[in-house]
Amino acid sequence: MTKKIEGYWVDATVPVPEHGKHGKWMRLAKEMQVGDSVVLTHSERAMFRTAAQKQKIRVTSLTEPDSHGFYRCWKAGVKE
Repeated sequence: MTKKIEGYWVDATVPVPEHGKHGKWMRLAKEMQVGDSVVLTHSERAMFRTAAQKQKIRVTSLTEPDSHGFYRCWKAGVKE
């Protein structure tokens, strides 16, 4: 069934995707071991840090990019 609300078409028949509620940043933060690091762009770093904070995971990252414009982020631990 499709209906229009406030100028937007709303479809009630499209199923929810099977991949679950956690995206790649949540999975990455969860599956990394303490001390592991990853190299990310500025926007990826922001999304990774937000996902980690939601899971109470501590992250440390460089505040200045390397010569290629990337940032290294480490999983520093888990908050209790």
